Amino acid sequence: MRSQSRKSAFTLIELLVVIAIIAILAAILFPVFAKAREKARQTSCLSNLKQIGLGSVMYASDYDEVFQGWMTRCWSGGNDDSHPIKLQPYLKNKQVFACPSQQQTANFRNCWDGNVIAELGYGFNEWISHAGNETNGSCTCSSAKKVSYWPKTAETLLWADSKCGMIWGESPEGIIHRVAWPDAPGGAGGICACAGGGMPPMDQREKWTRHNGGSNLAFADGHAKFFTASNCKWKRFGGPIIGAPSERNS
Repeated sequence: MRSQSRKSAFTLIELLVVIAIIAILAAILFPVFAKAREKARQTSCLSNLKQIGLGSVMYASDYDEVFQGWMTRCWSGGNDDSHPIKLQPYLKNKQVFACPSQQQTANFRNCWDGNVIAELGYGFNEWISHAGNETNGSCTCSSAKKVSYWPKTAETLLWADSKCGMIWGESPEGIIHRVAWPDAPGGAGGICACAGGGMPPMDQREKWTRHNGGSNLAFADGHAKFFTASNCKWKRFGGPIIGAPSERNS
C-alpha cells in the first residue's frame, strides 16, 4: 500500500511575511535606483557644461581673448545673437544646451533663445557677458571684458545649471539661487521672463535642486564641476565662486 505524500503549501502568515519582505526591499532599492539614474543624468549634464565651457574658451581665443557678449532681438532689432547662438560654430549641437534633469523648458519670450534652442537648461554669468561699469555695478550690452580681466579663471563662473539664460543675483546668504535651485518658481521678471531659479523656503530647497542636492558649473579655464546647493555661493559672501568684477582679485 502506497503512502500518500502530503502537499506542502505556504500558510497565510508565511505569505504575508514574504510580501512584507518584498515591500521592504522595494522601499530600500527603488530610491537607490532613482538616485543612480539621476547620477547618470548629472554626469551627462556635466559633460554638456564641459563642452559649452570649452566652446566659450575657444570663442574667446578667436575673438581677441574676449568672451561672447549677449544681444537679442529685444535689444538689437535683428536676429538672435546670444550665447548659445554664438557658440554653435564651435559646438555644432543645440541639444548640448538641454540639461537632462531640468524639470521644465526655459520660459523665454519670442525674442529670446526659445525660438532657436527651446530646451535651454543652462545660464551664462551676466558679469562675464557685460561687466559694464565696475564702480557702480551697472551692466551694459556687449561690453564683455578680456579673459585677462579675470585672473583667477579656475574660480570664475561661466556657465551653470539654470532655467534662466543669464545668471545673476543671490539669496541673503550669498547663494546663487538661479544655479542652486534652478527650477524653483519665481526668479527673473521683466524682459527676461525666465521665471525660475527663485528662492524657495528653507524646507523646500532640496526639492528644487537639479542633481542630487546640487548643480553643475563650468569655469573660465574650461573645467566643469559639481557643487552642492549650499556651496553655490559668490566669493564676496565667503563662497568659492567668482562672478562680479569686485571679486576677481579676491
